[in-house]
Order: sequence, then structure tokens, then C-alpha cells
Amino acid sequence: MTPARILQLMLTVPVLASAAMPAQAQDVILADQILPNDTYLHITVKSVEDAKRQFTESPYGQLINDPALTDFRAEMHNAFDGPVGNVLAEVEAQLGMSVEDILNIPTGEVSVSISGAGNHIGLVLHLDIAESHSQVESLLEMAEQALSKVTKLTQSKEDVDGTEITLYEVLDNVPTPLIKEFGWFLRDNHLVFCSSKRVMDGLIANWDGSSTDSLSSNEKYTHVLNRLETEPGSADSVVYLDLIGLLTKLSQTGSFGQAQLYASMAIAQLPLLGLNQLQAVGMITEEGSGDLQLIQRAMVYAEQPPAGIMRAFMLQPVRAAPPSWVRDDTVFYMATSWQVSEAYAAIESLVDGFQGPGSLSKIIQQASENRPGVHLKDDLIDQLTGEVHLVGGAMDSYSGTNEMLFAVGIQDPGAFRDLLARVSDEPNFQLDIREFRGFTLYERSEAGAVVGLTVANGSLLIAIGEQILEQVLRNDDDMLPLAESEDFRRIAQHFPAEVVAVNFTRPADQYRTLYELLQSGNIVDNFPGMDEIFSEIDFTTLPPYESISKYLTPAGGFTVADENGYVSEGFSLRP
Repeated sequence: MTPARILQLMLTVPVLASAAMPAQAQDVILADQILPNDTYLHITVKSVEDAKRQFTESPYGQLINDPALTDFRAEMHNAFDGPVGNVLAEVEAQLGMSVEDILNIPTGEVSVSISGAGNHIGLVLHLDIAESHSQVESLLEMAEQALSKVTKLTQSKEDVDGTEITLYEVLDNVPTPLIKEFGWFLRDNHLVFCSSKRVMDGLIANWDGSSTDSLSSNEKYTHVLNRLETEPGSADSVVYLDLIGLLTKLSQTGSFGQAQLYASMAIAQLPLLGLNQLQAVGMITEEGSGDLQLIQRAMVYAEQPPAGIMRAFMLQPVRAAPPSWVRDDTVFYMATSWQVSEAYAAIESLVDGFQGPGSLSKIIQQASENRPGVHLKDDLIDQLTGEVHLVGGAMDSYSGTNEMLFAVGIQDPGAFRDLLARVSDEPNFQLDIREFRGFTLYERSEAGAVVGLTVANGSLLIAIGEQILEQVLRNDDDMLPLAESEDFRRIAQHFPAEVVAVNFTRPADQYRTLYELLQSGNIVDNFPGMDEIFSEIDFTTLPPYESISKYLTPAGGFTVADENGYVSEGFSLRP
């Protein structure tokens, strides 16, 4: 098999979690029905076979296989066929099967999890291998032969409920029990690797999928899935993390090794900070419908109302439509609204809790008595409305990245202008000052990179790039506002009535400059240290950008407040 073919197969792996694929049939037992209830991390793709097929049918799969890329695919093949091909040939000779055959072993679900059982915790890798028993058994035999030569390992085999477990124990002292043992077993059409015998026993006990002590019965896990899935079982891939539970279990099992004491002390502080309210984080992908080709949803699940430092992350409703000064040449746009007063109160409570009542206020007052006499709370924090906009513009010629503008909403623009003027009168003020269309601009240029700020449109504008700040201040009528553009309207029609954050992006515009730079062949100076790659690959064989851009459709998303945290949804349009 050629390296190009292997590369094509491997390209599907990073997108398995985001490929659209049919939901599993109801009679298929999935990993979450077998894993213990005490599972803290679970990452799964429900069907590798369907994911590969759906990726091929997706815009990204169509892009990779577009005839316009024939010359460039040949260039990539020639560049990697030599050294990579030799390595692959050697691997195939040692394993007695092709790399393609190995990559084709998993056909159903593939998952990686971290689970607990009693006073033990283990990493679990679960693969549905379907009809690949002979290939898997051959690979396991070779693994046993190789491990038999390791003197610090001892092997044992044990029958558990009719399933033979192969287990290895490390004879030397180990820094953490996480690496004390490991093993595997084959049962039905499943191959399971695990770093804990106790966890493996639990997996086998749950094998028929009906146990009420499985992850599928975990309250946090089911709550997240119920909130994110369109209907039960509709998720094609799932990521679930109970971070606080994981850290607690690692501490209880002594898994931090030499850092155990410090880790235990840090975990004991979590309730004081309010971080123990964080119950779980989850993410799923589903096949889109209508004009949406892919949907991703995520949830931060936390106890309510927020306490401690969790109050610092509270959001409030924001307008879904961009303000009129955000124009149609925008490449990406984000907006949210932060509850600034809650955030300050949370930080003040924590500081005063450790240092005594009124401590933060005293620190701020003392700092304001020094020049230029800025009071952090009165002059800055109390001025913020909480609304924040991020606007991405054209590619900056110096940095090779998109120019960006941050707009931070302020209560009293006049007072903030006076504050900037007062600060700029200081003898060590580092920014250059100039006037532009009635606005005072404060700028600094360092080795070609320009950073500027001013007060306009009821906001403090902070720009990175040479042109974007002036473009916003001109606010010319010859270009449509982004909110009225066809691309944004197609995205915004999927926004709910009330949101706490929105985002919009045009990948085709965002990547054009970089693509054309690659295509020109004059790119070595822009990517120092990559001379060898550019000497091997002729990027001038890339087709015109229009052959590629049709697959890079507009995308967007939103976040809404939930009674138990926040839920986000992202999606892209069909070509």
C-alpha cells in the first residue's frame, strides 16, 4: 500500500469525532453500557466504518478527492513515498500484515475512557473489531512474545466469567499505581485494553449492557446527553469529562505519585473556590439536516447558583446581530456579554476571604494614589458594560494572520476618553497619538506589527493590524453591514431568540491569503524552520483557490444559558 493511501486513511482519524454518520442501531451494546458508573473521561466514536464513509461523502472528503488536486496529490505522494514508504514496508514485514489492514481492524465503536473501581482507576481502550479476530489474535501473540523479553514484567492469565484476561504486572517500584499493571481481553467482537485488573472485572460484569451500575446510568453523563442529543442515541460521537471527579479519584487512589501531598492539598481547596460546582463538560456531534451539514453541541454542567470563582464566568444576554459598524468584509465575528459586577464581587470575596474584609478595596485604593491616579474599580471596572465583540478582518501583511479588533462596551465614553487623555499625559507613555476623523488614536508599532486603540461606537476599540481600526472608524456606507449579508443571515436564522454568545466565520475568506501564499511558492521566509518540507513539496501545483473555496462554507454558532450551566451549538452550511 502506498504512503499516499495510508495518509488518506489517517486523515479520517482526526475528523471521526466530527464526521456525520447514522446513529447506531438500538440493539448494539455501546461502551457506555459496559463501563463502570464511576467513569470520569469517555471519548467515543460509535462507528468507524460509518465515519469513514460519511467523511468521504462530506465536503472535506470531496475536497481531498477533487480532480483539481490530482497534481498536488501526486506531489505529496512523491515527497513521502521514499523514507516513509521504507519505514512502512519494514513495519508491515515485522507485523505480517499491511498497515491498511491494521487501520481497517476497528469497524464499529472505538472509545478511550478513564474509569474507577473501588480503590483503583484505569485507562480503558475499547474497540469493536467485528470479523477481524484472526488479525487481532496474531497481533496479540506478537505483543506477548515481545513482552516476554521484558525482565521486569510478569504475565498471568485468568478466566473471568468465561473470558480470558491477559495481565502484566510491573515488578519494579513505580512512581504511581497507574502504571503498575495492564492487560487485555477479547470477548465477542470486542478488544479491550486496560491498566487495571479491577476495572476489567467490572467491564466483564457489565458485559450484557443491562447493568444499572454502568456509565449509561451515571446521572451527570445522562444529564449531559439528554441536554445535547436531538433524540436519545442520535449522537455520532461523544466527549464527556468529569474533571473534579477525576482529580478526586486520582487523589484517593494515590495516583499523583511524589506530588500526592500537594495534589491532595490543592483538591481540598476546590470547595473554597467554588470549583466543586463544576459537575461535567460534554460535547457531541450529530448529522445535520436541511442546510446544515454538521452540528456540534457542548455543555458546561454546573451546580446553581454559581458560588466562589464560578461567579466570575457568568454571562448575560447579548444581541445576536452584529452592530452596524461591523461590515460585510468581516472574516469572523464573535460577541458575548460578561456579568462584570458578579465577576468583581467573586474576586473580591475570595481575596477578602484569604486576607480579611476590605483587603481588595484597600489594595486598589493604594494603587490609585500613585501616578497616573487610575482607580481600577471606579475608572475601569465600573465603566464596563460587559459586552465584548471580536472582529476579524483581512490578512495582516506583517504577521500573516487576520487583523483583529476587540470592542469592549463602556458606560460613559466621554469619561473614558478623559481617562485615556490623562494617562497619555504621563512622561513615560509608550503610545503614539494621532487624530483620525475626529477620533484620538493611540498606537504602537513594533517591528511592523501595529496595535492601536481609541474610544468609538460606545466601546473601547483595541485593534491589531494596520487597517482594521481606520476601516471601522470610517464606517463607509459603500459596504453592507455584516448583519444584512446573505451569509450571516443564513447562519443567524438558526439562532434562538435569546443568546449569551454568538459566532460567525467565513473559512473561504479566512484561508485565502495563506493558500495563495503557499501556491505562489514564495513562502519559505514566512515559515522559518520549514525549509526542508518546502524543498520536498512543490506547492505551485495547487489548483486555483476557487477549486477549494467552494467546500469551505460559512459556519457559526451560539451559546445559551441553561438552568444547569451553558449549552453551545456550532454548525456549518452545506455547499
